Order: sequence, then C-alpha cells, then structure tokens
Amino acid sequence: MSHPPANEAEVVYVMVEIRKMLERQKRKLEKANWRKEYFPSLSFYCDWIVHVFMDRKKAREILVDIGKNLKSNEKKFFHFLLFEDLKNELSKFITLFRLPSNIVKRDWNRFRKHLTSILKDCPLTVDKPTIGQIREFRLVSSVRLKKGDTSIFCRVSFEGENPRYLGVYFFPRNSF
Repeated sequence: MSHPPANEAEVVYVMVEIRKMLERQKRKLEKANWRKEYFPSLSFYCDWIVHVFMDRKKAREILVDIGKNLKSNEKKFFHFLLFEDLKNELSKFITLFRLPSNIVKRDWNRFRKHLTSILKDCPLTVDKPTIGQIREFRLVSSVRLKKGDTSIFCRVSFEGENPRYLGVYFFPRNSF
C-alpha cells in the first residue's frame, strides 16, 4: 500500500489482504471495540470485489438504501457512488493498523478508478424484488476526462420499471 495501485490486480490484492486482516485480527479488534460492524462499508467492498454477484443480505440492505436515497436523499447516493464511505473507513482502518496512507490520499483517484473497473463486472442483485424495489445495481463506467477529473456512471434497475442511468462528475479540489 506504500505505492500507487498500478492495475486492477493490485487493488484486488489490497482488498483481499484487508479482508484477511479483518478476519485475523477479529479478537484484537473486538478487544479494541473495533468489531467488523465498525467497518461495514470496508467489509462490504472487500466482499463485493471478489464475488461475481452480490445477492445476499448485505447486498439487499445496500440496494434498499440506494433505492431510498435515490428517492429522498440524492446526496447520500452520490457519496455511495463516489465510494466516500469506503474511503472514510479505509482511512480509519489504515490508522488503526498503522499502514501507509497514500491509498486514501494522493492515490485515491487511481484506486477508485481501478475499483470501479473491477466492480463493473459484479452487479448487486436481488432475486425476488417487489415492484419499485431495486432489482440490480451495476457500475457501468468510470471515465477520466482530463487529469484528475473523473465521472462514474451506474445503471439502476427497479422491478417493473426501465433501467435508469445515473452518473456523477467530480473535480480535483484545486481545479477551480
């Protein structure tokens, strides 16, 4: 984690190693009051990155939240799409284990780009959604428009409705 992730394989490796650390350190984390629940987003992404489909309980909970946030709190949805919760928990995890912090600082955009490319092939799905509930959430692209500027797009399929394509465009902090 001390050098920028050069490709998707390195991002997968980092996330798998984090997942292993969470499992190995479970007792230590419990003693320090840092149970898995303290890293729900980090744990979720560590699972999502290695599964072709995410259709279990946590994926269903995430999809319910996405659906609610799309209808009432777009800001929270776009935080999810930008991986802000992941970044915050990854930062806490790095601090807790005294790991290099480059991945959540100067290398964050590169990490996020590779993560998006990986997750495009891993939709979040619900087997038997009710009408109006999200059936599938899929990242469809991450586009770098110019240095530091990126867009992330997703397709959200609600049961009984046509899919919606949504995106977010973000600028580096010092671009204005």
